[in-house]
Amino acid sequence: MARLARAGPHFAVGLHQCAAVAQHLLHFAAHVAAHSGIDAFVHAFESYLSLQTNLITDAINLQAIELLASNIRPFVANRGNLEAGLNMLCGSALAGMTFGQTGLGNVHCMARFIGAQFHLSHGLSNALCLPHVARFNLVANPQKFARVAAAMGRPAQQWPTLDAAHAAVEAIQNMCLDLGIPPRLRDVGVTEDCFDEMAQLCTQANYNRWNPRHTTTADFRALFEKAF
Repeated sequence: MARLARAGPHFAVGLHQCAAVAQHLLHFAAHVAAHSGIDAFVHAFESYLSLQTNLITDAINLQAIELLASNIRPFVANRGNLEAGLNMLCGSALAGMTFGQTGLGNVHCMARFIGAQFHLSHGLSNALCLPHVARFNLVANPQKFARVAAAMGRPAQQWPTLDAAHAAVEAIQNMCLDLGIPPRLRDVGVTEDCFDEMAQLCTQANYNRWNPRHTTTADFRALFEKAF
């Protein structure tokens, strides 16, 4: 912090303001911190994988992924950890700078309709879909998945690309489990009777503009089933 503050008075003021905001995070319940943190991670992750990325958004999103993935566990475990909270805020802000330009992907697409239909929080809806969509999208850009693995702390640089890409999906799944995210949609009251309608709504929302792997209505239906 001190070294960053020497960059100049305006930057130092910004850091103090962020630290003041971080103190409000002390009052977060653990599940709220987990769901909100996963939502921020998904912003960075899906923005990084989007069909509309560029070199600048890629660099920002990898930094955001690293900040969020490395701080979400200690922050959820102890919301009094202001350093972790500030890093989470910075990671979330970085992702917020990019996804408005790049768009998002199937995680957000599916979560929109799960949350609306079953009255679940946006962050939880994202978290429930994230591992399944990540596994589905991997084949579309394994090189970027390999970089996500490295940003999430896996020693993936020396691994074959596909092994590193699968390590990213495993890291995402472990993160969700460590944060107490229920493993199945059915565990939070979601029922199968809406899957056909929600799959059609996902197709109509046209996230294929951004999602790295083209997704049909049948694909969305299968993703809901796998998450169920």
